[in-house]
Amino acid sequence: MTDLRYAIRQLAKNPTFSVIAILTLGLGIGVNVAIFSAAEQTFRPDIPFADPDRLVRVYQIPESGSPNLSPRVPVFLEVRDQTDVFESVAASRFTDLSLTTDQGPQRVVGNAITPGWLATLGIQPAIGRAFTAEEEAIGTGSRVVVVAYSTWQGRFGGENDIVGRTIRLNGEPHTVVGVMPRGFTYPYEAEFWMPFRPEDDTGEAFWALNIKARLRPDATLAMARDEMRRISEQIGGQVSGLTAGMTITPIPVREVLVDNQAGTVTILTIAVGFLLLVVCANLANLMLSRALTRDTEFALRSSLGASRHRLLRQSLTESAVLGAAGGGAGVVIAWMTLSFLEPLVPSRLVTIGAELSLNGAALGFAIGLSIATGLLVGVVPAWRLSSTSPSATLRLGARTVSRGHRGLGGTLVVVELAVTLVLLTGVGLMVRDLQRRQAFDLGYEQRSLAVFSVALDREPYMSGEQRAQFIERFVDELQASPMITAAGATTMFPRHRGNVLSQVEAEGQVLDADADGLTVNSRFVTPTYLRGLGASLVQGRWLTELDREGSEPVVVVSQSFAERLWPNQDPVGQRVRDRRAGTEAPWHTVVGVVRDVRESDEISYSWYRPYAQNADSRGAAQLTIWARASLGTGAPMIRTIRGALDLIDGALPIFEATTAQMLNNDALARERQGALLGIAFALFGLILAALGVYGSISYSVSRRMREFGIRMALGSDRQRILRQVLSRVGIMVAVGGVAGLVGAIAIARVIGSQLVETGPFDLMAFTVAIGLLSIAGFAAGAFPAWRATRVDPAEALRAD
Repeated sequence: MTDLRYAIRQLAKNPTFSVIAILTLGLGIGVNVAIFSAAEQTFRPDIPFADPDRLVRVYQIPESGSPNLSPRVPVFLEVRDQTDVFESVAASRFTDLSLTTDQGPQRVVGNAITPGWLATLGIQPAIGRAFTAEEEAIGTGSRVVVVAYSTWQGRFGGENDIVGRTIRLNGEPHTVVGVMPRGFTYPYEAEFWMPFRPEDDTGEAFWALNIKARLRPDATLAMARDEMRRISEQIGGQVSGLTAGMTITPIPVREVLVDNQAGTVTILTIAVGFLLLVVCANLANLMLSRALTRDTEFALRSSLGASRHRLLRQSLTESAVLGAAGGGAGVVIAWMTLSFLEPLVPSRLVTIGAELSLNGAALGFAIGLSIATGLLVGVVPAWRLSSTSPSATLRLGARTVSRGHRGLGGTLVVVELAVTLVLLTGVGLMVRDLQRRQAFDLGYEQRSLAVFSVALDREPYMSGEQRAQFIERFVDELQASPMITAAGATTMFPRHRGNVLSQVEAEGQVLDADADGLTVNSRFVTPTYLRGLGASLVQGRWLTELDREGSEPVVVVSQSFAERLWPNQDPVGQRVRDRRAGTEAPWHTVVGVVRDVRESDEISYSWYRPYAQNADSRGAAQLTIWARASLGTGAPMIRTIRGALDLIDGALPIFEATTAQMLNNDALARERQGALLGIAFALFGLILAALGVYGSISYSVSRRMREFGIRMALGSDRQRILRQVLSRVGIMVAVGGVAGLVGAIAIARVIGSQLVETGPFDLMAFTVAIGLLSIAGFAAGAFPAWRATRVDPAEALRAD
């Protein structure tokens, strides 16, 4: 307690030093605690499902290694009925719904769930009840729904009579029986859940199933995968959607929720770790400089009988108090910065209510970090104290002090520079990856492009002919407006929600028995779609109005698609078909090749089939329409679109209205936020490193001012002294740079594995990092070097 009281008095007597040290340490600890919270929610999320480690999602995995596919109803029924490693199997399906409101019909997101879905997840409504067995057995005909908590608060004002209220969905009355827990919108950011009988599926649903299964207590994931492999071999090629060679595979829900969205958090976790090392090295140097003013004090105390252990304890107690104060400031800073980190949480985790908070684990991490950093910054001064002779200190004074400080202080600055270079390089790789992804050629012109959706899944649009007539008329009405220069429609716009894939085989190309075809982005499009977007025709022709029902099935393919299936051949005139649709699927003649359009990050191959020829097909009811504005995509544009639709069907709602630029920005929002945070961390580290160089060189110059004055009196010129001081800066930067470069190369392999468009050894990232470190180092040392040349030789001689 005596040491503690003394340490607090010492910090209070030096408020400038204390405030700088506590704030610096607080920033370092704060960002680490904040990123720890994001990492914990990413890698160890608090999943609200009952016993989540026994919960898996069931996928179909093509043998070619293409992205996992969601199964359709026939596969779900086989898994549910044939397996014995699962105690329950259930599924959900994304569903567009039209909610009748006082302002007219509004499109909302629904989730059709099979019997036992809530029980399989272990979720119960927070208000009201779940569906009864009778309601689940009836399916959609039961006309009951459970609403999301946010929907209850937002659309229905949080009124207490929500349970039992009748609302109209798709024009039919539905009774609300429950409200989901706060923050829960899983999956698909759903607003409504309704029962669904898979046996009633007509095979025409656009979206496949999100299948969840719960392992029996005595079953393992390996056992489940073996059984799913057996079922795949048994039914492959005989069940709709499961071609021979595909394997049904269960994947733990924890992995699915994070998916491939953890890269940014991983890089930032590494970055803030190195930033804390820079902070510790900087503070250790600062503590060492402060200890110089107390060497005589400790030498006198030692001469009067204080043991070395006693003095070491005192020194470490002071650094521990500093660490505790910095930790307290760090918790406050972490709490203030959590909102900036929200975009880093994987989107699927957000739908289960995951949010960043300073929970017990984060506070425990803050306490541990405070203790560790407090001891770390105090080790160097304490070690120096234990290695200094009290008698030598009292006899020689500042000369011994200066030599000891220059060695230790210089080493700490070199360490600081090295760690800063590693930090700069890691952040540079992340920024370079973002730059390349932003500059990636999308294959179309996204400016002034409004994007919105409609659903033609109920009367009067149940037939393909009705849908084709509607969309043809709607596009014509849009293009007739003076505000719109072009318009078109597709079943899936680039980077819009989800994706639709096909397994394509080419006529005349022999596939292995287990081959599943080439996985491609599958789109039905209107004739104006590709041409109006600004896509480039490489070969052949565009789709036209003549490509309609009754004419020869045709298709336009992407350039990479053509090169993959027909290298060194003419793709025009070749024929392809969707292998997942079975052996009766029609062959489509390739009539054109377009330059690749960036449909998704996972798949580069695409094929585009005429909407009019496929309007009866699964998925044709869900349409995304774009319109290119002559002036802008603001409110007048939306009114123009709504007016054109009202001329055809005023009861049809528009939903998911956005722009192409917003879609692309949203696709990179996590990476952009991560890059901004990384840049902030790197700049903070660079400033600390520059301050370290400045402090070391400034101290060295101040101790040698008499020497410089005498040397100039004896004929030495100012430029020589300037070069001598800057040479010390150069040695620090060079040694720190070489050590940092070794560390950067090692850590770049880890960071590079988390990037998409940039490898681990990007020359620009390394060059910029080395350049910034060199500029900061020499800029920090320039003022002390200039001050060394300003000394007056006469004053130096008089002082001597």
